[in-house]
Amino acid sequence: MTLTSPRLEQTTDVIRAIWDPTEGFHSRHGERSLLDIDRVEVHWTGTGGDMLDHFDTAEELLSFERYHELTKKWYDLFYNWGLDSEGFIYEGRDMTIPSQSSLRSVATLLVVMGPDEMLMPGTPAYDAIAFGIWRAWGAVDPSRSSRSLGWHQERSSTSCPGPDIINLIKRLLGGWIPEGTQMTNELVPEDLSNHADAQGSKALGFISGEGARVASRSVVAVVAYRVYSLLNKRIAAISAEPGPQGRRGATGLQGFKGDRGLQGPPGRQGAPGTANIDDLADAVVAKLLERFKQ
Repeated sequence: MTLTSPRLEQTTDVIRAIWDPTEGFHSRHGERSLLDIDRVEVHWTGTGGDMLDHFDTAEELLSFERYHELTKKWYDLFYNWGLDSEGFIYEGRDMTIPSQSSLRSVATLLVVMGPDEMLMPGTPAYDAIAFGIWRAWGAVDPSRSSRSLGWHQERSSTSCPGPDIINLIKRLLGGWIPEGTQMTNELVPEDLSNHADAQGSKALGFISGEGARVASRSVVAVVAYRVYSLLNKRIAAISAEPGPQGRRGATGLQGFKGDRGLQGPPGRQGAPGTANIDDLADAVVAKLLERFKQ
């Protein structure tokens, strides 16, 4: 049985440990070969609210996971993949575990939505979502045949994934490739190579090659939060060590994820608005300094 697939693994941009760090060990594994998977089925969360960033997408996926596990009493999150408005694909349910018994050959993909206008053709979010679906489709079926891409409404009495995404999928099935994708898996919303901190990193040897790699704000946010979490653990460990003034209780930094005011004006469900890269970096530094002053 083939449990790994370079095509499927390379399609995932955000591993589950990043958006769902408390996810425990699952005993079920290997109930289907990845070679069994020959179709992508697209779902959505519905529209409404503000544009979502990485933290919002993580919260949406966690909300669905809680609902599926606690209310529906299912084994795990239903979806094998999540897809955000920047075209990044999130790892979901173990790909070797079908979403349900009747979907043994299907990989399910959830589009995590924001406002209705993000699905207007020609907008960056529309093209990014289209390209994310296009990538997932190619991972399952490199030939991208019409039989290997579909949507929830085709097999169930539901409006999911909505008329706009259904029309988008029909465009893909008709041969359309989203503009600006250049047939790569790299989205390039912002070039940070000339940023002072990027230049400093290069001088210190943190960046190899010519210039910094182009990254989206979501990628920067993920990296910043990961660095923050690792530093927080280290600070807590140092604080707990006996010193000249005796043992200090280590409380650690208060959750960065919850300090939404540092990232921008409140958005959907109290979530942040669009974060400025410098503000985000300054917020991380400020919180670390605040912890050392305690």
